[in-house]
Amino acid sequence: MELFEDGHGLMFAATNAREEAEFLHNEVFVQRAYLQGGLTLKDGDCIVDVGANIGLFSLFCAHEKKDLVLVAVEPAREVFELLRLNLQSVRAHNTVILEHCALVDEHTSGNVRLTYFPSCPGESTRHPAERTHQRHVLAAHSAKELENLEKIIVDSRVELVGKELGESALESLGDERAKRLKTDCEDGEGDRAGSEAPGLVESVAAMSLSALLAKHSIPVVDFLKIDCEGDELNVLLGLEDTDAARVRQIAVEVHDTDGRLERVCERLASWGFVVAVAQQRSGLVGGYVRCVPRALALYYVFARRVDARGD
Repeated sequence: MELFEDGHGLMFAATNAREEAEFLHNEVFVQRAYLQGGLTLKDGDCIVDVGANIGLFSLFCAHEKKDLVLVAVEPAREVFELLRLNLQSVRAHNTVILEHCALVDEHTSGNVRLTYFPSCPGESTRHPAERTHQRHVLAAHSAKELENLEKIIVDSRVELVGKELGESALESLGDERAKRLKTDCEDGEGDRAGSEAPGLVESVAAMSLSALLAKHSIPVVDFLKIDCEGDELNVLLGLEDTDAARVRQIAVEVHDTDGRLERVCERLASWGFVVAVAQQRSGLVGGYVRCVPRALALYYVFARRVDARGD
């Protein structure tokens, strides 16, 4: 375990995968990645955080608003303990509900197999073959992507001093071209994008999203966030139509394989949501170099009801 302090008063615990923790913090707090497509937060909201990891999105919501109901779901055992620890800091002013389980479709029950990757826990998944394919795609495209990023940074005369990315500090970028550009590629693997970290198989309790809402008697979900490494469609398939009517906003990270993006969008539209899609891209945000080749086919999907927030 390692403690992080973001320079703005937020302290949180993470595994020893430092690069991944920095990546996730940048995505949630700097990019505000889940608040796109017209999605908003309000005081008193009920937030369901599926694939909560160490709890950064839940912490972000508690930092932005007050008197929340935070329902955080995480299947990986080690990560769940860090989630529990991190959300202790917001319990005084919010209702916090934690579930150590995997959310699945309506036909799956009992326990399921989760492959946990200690060096990059954010990639832990029920679908290790899909994860392996993504890493091969990343390895094949990251070198060219980094070259393009280097040109953009130098041309923009952006100066990053002492920012540790991967195993080295990124040199100050001014008039002269940087000799090396180290970065975190998607999910913190950087220059090891093609390598395979060993996975540990865990048996994890499973339930559907509708079962979760029933278990905790949740009448309305103001914001549903889903980031669960290949199970995003299954989570939505585990939400019954009557329960979907009680959800006001949804943000989903989608790995588009076998038509998954289209199926996710169709299901959301069938429930009456206005749907927006944004492909994740490489770039420089808040002094952080983010490498996400287009070939990875990673998307954010945002769904909202037009009258959900009184707009």
